[in-house]
Amino acid sequence: MRTSAPILAALLLAASAIGGPAAPPASRTAVLAAEVTALLSKGDLDAVASRFSPEMAAALPAERFRQVWNALPAQLGALKSLGTPVVRSEGGAESAWVPATFEKTVVSLRMAFDAEGRLAGLRVLPGPPPAEWSPAPYAEPSKARERDVTVGSGEWALPGTLTLPASGKGPFPALVLVHGSGPHDRDETVGGTKVFRDLAGGLAARGVAVLRYEKRTKAHGARMKGLE
Repeated sequence: MRTSAPILAALLLAASAIGGPAAPPASRTAVLAAEVTALLSKGDLDAVASRFSPEMAAALPAERFRQVWNALPAQLGALKSLGTPVVRSEGGAESAWVPATFEKTVVSLRMAFDAEGRLAGLRVLPGPPPAEWSPAPYAEPSKARERDVTVGSGEWALPGTLTLPASGKGPFPALVLVHGSGPHDRDETVGGTKVFRDLAGGLAARGVAVLRYEKRTKAHGARMKGLE
């Protein structure tokens, strides 16, 4: 069964819509997520809310958090179990994914933590945690080479990656991969997929140069938030 959009949207709340805070190391992320998971399993929602970062608390006040969490069984059935957190990396930032088995479906609780170990993001996403990324079959690493580049200049410069065919001096046909909405990294990382990284590798293997870059709301999210 697919979970409904309204319930999933209710917990799609992170510390910032345009870029998150620095995260703790992966090993610590797993420990922090396990602690939050244990509190959720006991139903101690007040203790979970007490771990919110200031930005998270403003976006999702404790009372609203309790309302949303307690409403999940009406949509998904009774909560059967919360699994062991797995840590995944997206654009260099670590997040923990906790499989949550409800009577009618399985979803994932995606947790993000700031450098102080506070819960800075909590999302309910359909399906189990994503698998670790591996290159798509059409992306042949041996036929591509990459180098770091900078897109633009000055304070708003963006880090990027230029992927070139492994052989030949060029010039090569070239394209730039442009993001959709949201603070995406240069790989367009979503769970266990890296769409732009796969596309760049596949195209370079076929003689096309590809530029991809960190979106401004990803690279400079904190600064842009301050301009609001």
